[in-house]
Amino acid sequence: MQKVLFQLNDLCFSYFQRTIEKQVLNFINKQVRAGEYLALIGGNGSGKTTLAKHLNGLLLPTSGSLAVDGMDTANQNNLLAVRQTVGMVFQNPDNQIVASVVEEDVAFGPENLGVDAAEIKQRVVMALETVGLAGYRNFTPDFLSGGEKQRLALAGVLAMKPKCLVLDEATSMLDCAGRYRLLKIISNLHKETGLTVVNITHDMNEAALSDRIWVLNKGQIILDGPPRKVFQQRELLHECGLDLPDIPEICRRLSISGLAVPLDLLDSEDLVNYLCQ
Repeated sequence: MQKVLFQLNDLCFSYFQRTIEKQVLNFINKQVRAGEYLALIGGNGSGKTTLAKHLNGLLLPTSGSLAVDGMDTANQNNLLAVRQTVGMVFQNPDNQIVASVVEEDVAFGPENLGVDAAEIKQRVVMALETVGLAGYRNFTPDFLSGGEKQRLALAGVLAMKPKCLVLDEATSMLDCAGRYRLLKIISNLHKETGLTVVNITHDMNEAALSDRIWVLNKGQIILDGPPRKVFQQRELLHECGLDLPDIPEICRRLSISGLAVPLDLLDSEDLVNYLCQ
């Protein structure tokens, strides 16, 4: 069994606005093991981004605790190591691009970690090849498309060699082609290197690609399981403002129409094969 990478114990978080306390996360007790591909979904205001920012110490629990690879994020001495362990890619890549040349931007993180210059060069080459930007090393980021900028942001994170990649709505500003390419890169990294992935998303089709899903509602995880099981809880998901992915929704409508179709199918090829029988 893979070791525990994230341990959440009674994790609570509140924002304070003047004298008013707004609790956003409520007593979360969960584990994420190394090598998992976890999707975190929920309606607007459910606490997804707040929880994501806890995973690498950008936010700290108001009460309870969160340990990353055995390191308590509340201990200030652990924060550098925590942020090396957990890399984050956010919604808007422009907020993560810091240099005027692509290769310099990818090198920024390792340089700040004090990595040797020769090692940095190798990491930059590796990261740019991984995300398909090897031919753009000397470009300015301003000439890149939105999808290419997001892949540049990903390359900058990969150059720091994290154990976990957290995607906070990282595909929401991309077109279909850009979204597909980014997700394909992440899937390959997960399968080929064992990288742990946590994808915070509003896209149910993206969530269906994961090994496991957490459904967050009003600061609590109300569903936890593989996509096939989670997406059978349509009524509960609907109460959270969530729809089914395309294939489960098609299966549901076919079933209502009288066709005996399994309701746990997630892949279009599986549905086509079933119907062709």
